[in-house]
Amino acid sequence: MVVVEGGWLGAGPQSTAWLYMFWHAGFPAAVIVYALLKPAAAVRDGDTAGAAAPPRRFVLSTLGSVVAVLAAVAALTALATLGQSLLPPIMQSSRYTPAMLTVVSTVWCVSMVALVLLLRRRPASVLDLLLMVTMCAWLFDIALSAVLNAGRFDLGFYAGRLYGLMASTVLLSVLLVENTMLYARLAAAYQEERDKRQQIQAQAVQLADKNRELDAFSYSISHDLQAPVRAIQGFTGMLLERPESQGDPETLRMLTVIGDSAQQMGQLIRDLLAFSRQGRQALHLSPVNMNALVEQVIADLRQAEPGRAAEFSVMPLPGAWGDRALLRQVWVNLVSNAVKYSGPEAARIQIAGSLQGGECVYQVVDHGMGFDAAHAHRLFELFQRLHTGAELPGSGVGLALVERIVVRHGGRVWAQGEVGRGATFSFSLPAPADAIAAP
Repeated sequence: MVVVEGGWLGAGPQSTAWLYMFWHAGFPAAVIVYALLKPAAAVRDGDTAGAAAPPRRFVLSTLGSVVAVLAAVAALTALATLGQSLLPPIMQSSRYTPAMLTVVSTVWCVSMVALVLLLRRRPASVLDLLLMVTMCAWLFDIALSAVLNAGRFDLGFYAGRLYGLMASTVLLSVLLVENTMLYARLAAAYQEERDKRQQIQAQAVQLADKNRELDAFSYSISHDLQAPVRAIQGFTGMLLERPESQGDPETLRMLTVIGDSAQQMGQLIRDLLAFSRQGRQALHLSPVNMNALVEQVIADLRQAEPGRAAEFSVMPLPGAWGDRALLRQVWVNLVSNAVKYSGPEAARIQIAGSLQGGECVYQVVDHGMGFDAAHAHRLFELFQRLHTGAELPGSGVGLALVERIVVRHGGRVWAQGEVGRGATFSFSLPAPADAIAAP
């Protein structure tokens, strides 16, 4: 009743044939537009500024496309019905007119162009492959239905209709199977990801329990080990105060060795506990004024060793973003090491820093004993010392602790030196965002 002769739209004997032509030319024309626009869309998708279209823009684009298609359908339908007099006749009763050959050949060529453009696409997406198969079926359908026959209701006409039904059924079936397989893989991937997430959460709970047990164990070991050490130090001090010990130089020497060894043992226990806890301690990040922090460390060092002659030269240091207490420990270890390894003469320590690329690099330079550069890689290993305890006291933990703290902040640490000519200890931290943006 809509497109028949005398129907609502005022259709004529040419209307259905022209609607067939518009239909079979419109789809490949849309495929051609897709194939030509896809490279530009791919370039935009690779751009960091437009990886994903905003939802509002996507909705507007979709609505615009729908409106444009509906408008085109309405216009072509009106042309094939109300405006049929403007179109050349392509049907004479049930037979094709000479103009029909030109029109249907043009439609067939448009479909061929669409297929060629799709075949040239590299790499081809799943949608491209689906459109290629569809366009092949489309070409055979047009050929059987219109190109290779002389009119309606002959053998080619019915063969084309039967082929179109079979092709659409096969394509739809394959599409449904592929879609089902896609959702099956998606469900399996989601289940696998959920299982892994639950496994990670369970491991995190177990790790937290182990850390609490380790903290309790460390505290117990600390108490159990330091108690006898403190007892040794206490009794050694009492023995040193006795008159008979003061009168015997050998006894005085041995008691002094025992006291010093007990003190070193206590310091080693404290250093090891600090080193073990450092790997589990949460970072409390905040802006850190490195110059103020270094000045405080130097003041504390002067107060702890008032008789030690040391001259410090501190250059302007870039600010950092990190855990202030832990960064203070880094400066304490590096500055105290520089003073200690400067030897008995007055220490001259230089502290500098600079912004290098995306890093803040800090340096502590001394002019003391130095070290063999061939063994620099051993400096930051636990219990590794390039000087014996008889030369200089130490536990061999301080620099290892420095490296662990710096690495946890995302930085690195290294050293340069020469025997008898001093050493330079450097470490870097990621530069704060405001420091990188500053000119």
